[in-house]
Amino acid sequence: WEELTDGIRFSLYSPDGEGGFPGNIRVITDYRFNEDNELSVLHYVETDCATYINMTNHAYFNLNGAGSGSAMEQILQIRASHYTPVIDAKSIPTGEIASVDGTPFDFREAKPMGRDIEQANDQLSYGHGYDHNFVLDKERAGLEKIATAYSTKSGIKMDVITDCIGMQLYTANFIQGQKVQGGAVCKERDAFCL
Repeated sequence: WEELTDGIRFSLYSPDGEGGFPGNIRVITDYRFNEDNELSVLHYVETDCATYINMTNHAYFNLNGAGSGSAMEQILQIRASHYTPVIDAKSIPTGEIASVDGTPFDFREAKPMGRDIEQANDQLSYGHGYDHNFVLDKERAGLEKIATAYSTKSGIKMDVITDCIGMQLYTANFIQGQKVQGGAVCKERDAFCL
């Protein structure tokens, strides 16, 4: 890792053939803050030949702060009219692209993340909550704001801006006893990932 003037950079080198993938690959992830205290997470990849790359972010967020309890009252909106159902508790997608209409997966209008999480729904029961990919309603290629999370308690707002066509929502359904900043201990649904 290396310090940047406005954040921190992590990088990893993967030589040709590692993991069975072709090409020498350098992966870079920058965590940066601007003058308005906005956090951005930027992923870059350099490779010397065509290969498969699927960059992701799996940071856990609670907009009320570490150790503040459940994140399920925090408000979430996702620009996605479809999601990908899973086969079972292993969370492997079925290949179907299903409509969110009339389901707990409809976040097109902002709502508390946990409002519908306990509904009788096979998809929610497989993962004990949300652990699903949302097919984003992208209007064009390139970066777009596709989700917003907001805490009415802290006033903190987070926008998700991506050039990807899908985004996973995970509601920390299996977190038990994870120590976080300040020594607090988190339990299930005390955070979320986008």
